[in-house]
Amino acid sequence: MTATSRPSRWEWLVGGTPALVAVASRFAGRDPFEATKLALLSLLLTALVGIAVVSTGRRGTGRWPVSPWSAALGLFLAVAGIATLLADNTAASFFGVPSRQIGWLLYGTAGGLGMLAAVASGRTLVDAFRRSMLAALVLLGVYALLQVLGAEPFPVSSSVSGVFVTLSNPNFAGAWGGSLLGLAALTAIDSRAAGWERGVAAAGIVAAILIVGGAGSVVGVVAAGVSTMVALGAWVAARGGTLRRVGLPALGVTAVIAAVLGALGTFELGPLARLGSTTGVVLRRFYWDAALVMGVDQPLTGVGFDRFVRFYRLYRSPAAADRVDVTIETDAAHSVPMQMLSGGGFPLLLAWLLLVGVSLWAAVRAYRRAEGLDRLVVAGLASVWAGVTVQSLASFDVAALLTLSMVSAGMLAGMAWPDAVASFVLPGSDVTTVQRRKRTATSVRPPAWAVPAAWTAAGVLVVAGLGIGTKPLRAELRASDGLAAVAAQQPQLVQASWSAASEVAPWEVDYPYREGLGMLQLGELDEGVAAFGRALSIQPDHVGSLVSRARALEALQRRDEAEQDYVAALAHEPHHLDLKVEVALFVADSNRPLAEELLAEVSARDPDHEQLGILRERLALTPGD
Repeated sequence: MTATSRPSRWEWLVGGTPALVAVASRFAGRDPFEATKLALLSLLLTALVGIAVVSTGRRGTGRWPVSPWSAALGLFLAVAGIATLLADNTAASFFGVPSRQIGWLLYGTAGGLGMLAAVASGRTLVDAFRRSMLAALVLLGVYALLQVLGAEPFPVSSSVSGVFVTLSNPNFAGAWGGSLLGLAALTAIDSRAAGWERGVAAAGIVAAILIVGGAGSVVGVVAAGVSTMVALGAWVAARGGTLRRVGLPALGVTAVIAAVLGALGTFELGPLARLGSTTGVVLRRFYWDAALVMGVDQPLTGVGFDRFVRFYRLYRSPAAADRVDVTIETDAAHSVPMQMLSGGGFPLLLAWLLLVGVSLWAAVRAYRRAEGLDRLVVAGLASVWAGVTVQSLASFDVAALLTLSMVSAGMLAGMAWPDAVASFVLPGSDVTTVQRRKRTATSVRPPAWAVPAAWTAAGVLVVAGLGIGTKPLRAELRASDGLAAVAAQQPQLVQASWSAASEVAPWEVDYPYREGLGMLQLGELDEGVAAFGRALSIQPDHVGSLVSRARALEALQRRDEAEQDYVAALAHEPHHLDLKVEVALFVADSNRPLAEELLAEVSARDPDHEQLGILRERLALTPGD
């Protein structure tokens, strides 16, 4: 795997895409991060595939990967595609929930980039990837340092505290920086690397630590620990002798102990029990419980790829419902395997586990095939993949992390099975074979139609990338205008902006819902009621819209209609105590039996609820009745 040439422009683009996706972002608006990254990833992939198509037309030959990893990835995407088609809202499943964008399109584009990495994998591609990622790590490390010091170069529109860099929130930033720690460390000690590259790697170590520490994220610490453990294990193995005989078992035992203690702590057991009592972990356990019930309830199909947000209310426990406001939606299971189980049932979970297992096999096989210092190069890639994968057990995939995972796994697969590439010749090509001494040379002259057809196909791909891959971003740009219009107290512009977002993404319930909230904030109650009606035409059981419209109708003295919405909200949100109290107070005069029924339910579950006294007073009851 020794480098014999510099990376080509093609390899720079393939290897550098994960860095470009991580760095690129808008810094203002409703979703300044994920929609932007998905659009960039989609455009880069279509450009790369377009280049490959044109190259195939010119040469008359092409190739694609046929390794176990590419087969596993293809199976996963196919099963996920079936789950997308079976979802209650196929378009929403395909594009993903706004602000997250973790639908099939994200996995398809990241997976496509991984396939390209598997085809072109070699030391020059690894060099391009490694240098690009280290440069991005240092750049975002500087950005993180400014944020730690209290200087925000750009107005990041988010209420979550911590180091953001350009990676959505501290959890994703910490996971990304932590996953690159092992790669930076191994590059810094690679004696064959150029001096400037080792210097950048050393700076990258500092940057990774700064990002992880500044983010203050548990998943960031986990990613950094796993990445470091893989890198350290490779270094110890390379040293040989007593260090290897003693060090490798010690690292293995340490890893097992850390994994067991972390798992126990997540469920408030063992010496790390305090970890499990934090709000983030408690909420995650609620999400995981609901995802498990979804999978068990619909084991073959799940509820649809990335449709956790649509069904979480129906499957969550009463305790989970009481932890958040009734209008708040939860859009992910915050665990990739649980997200797969909920979205596609056990077939999708098994396909994901197979992909993870084959990726691990590729890492081990590539490491064994490599020799000398090349093993440290392979270990660097493996440390990146391992860091992202392990942290995803308690998080979920976003563009920067998923792209990093797919490309590193694709390169590992390409090095594990370097000959697992199928070649083909275009029909009608003129194939000439010439015997030269002891070698047989074959030249291919493509047919006349090949080049024009290739350019046409490439053009179609680019147009498709522009039209499809940028849809979430274009919708979010219009939504951002709506937020600005609310702040500027311009009701007509609010309606125009959110309506424009709905025109780009007519399947998405969030846009008319947010329009309604904006109109209520500006005192335009009738317009808000109309917007909530449009949201409910997309998703009739959208509780946020039902409750918000009921409140607006109550303010408009349209009590009969408000009661209908409240009752419908109760049917779709069976556990939320605050909602039960709110409805009981509303119907105390008009529907006393329902109010008394709700009072009994709240009293049984939470006799100390702060609003019970008010409700009893309204019903002229005493605590003993």
